Amino acid sequence: MGTMRLTHLLAFILTCLVSSFSQVDHQHLMPQTVVIDGRDHPDQIPDATAYRLFFVSVSIPQNATTSQKAHQAEQLSRLHMADGDRQVLLKTLADFQQKYADLINNYNSSVTIALARGIEPDSDGMLREREALVQATIDELKSSLTSNGLISFVSFIQSEKSHMKIARAALTQ
Repeated sequence: MGTMRLTHLLAFILTCLVSSFSQVDHQHLMPQTVVIDGRDHPDQIPDATAYRLFFVSVSIPQNATTSQKAHQAEQLSRLHMADGDRQVLLKTLADFQQKYADLINNYNSSVTIALARGIEPDSDGMLREREALVQATIDELKSSLTSNGLISFVSFIQSEKSHMKIARAALTQ
């Protein structure tokens, strides 16, 4: 009879343990994408992001076609800059485009190598380099454009935020 009580006691304890483990509230953080629409919240579009989107969308490759050059000229005409400032902007955009293309090519090569080795690619490093490139380009324009050219440029970027949408990851439970 003692063995039977021990067996029942052990069964009861085991049942309690299993029950308590199954009642543990597992809270997992799940990434969720939040889209910020600049039409509704232009103030929530970071300046660095707005500049980057502009630089990427307006810069053209060194061997650009006539059509690409015409499209870029049309885009830049909306800034209403003096010719000297427009030339500075064109040179700065060309420099940005080359450095950005190099950055992307180098990152893509590093991803291929990392995956072949079975390691995680360094996307954070690439993002830091990308942001540094954007900041260096902004700094170049600030030091090279006339004050009127800089005012036109900054005003244009701020107004363009209302046409931008960005996705941002948010952690939810």
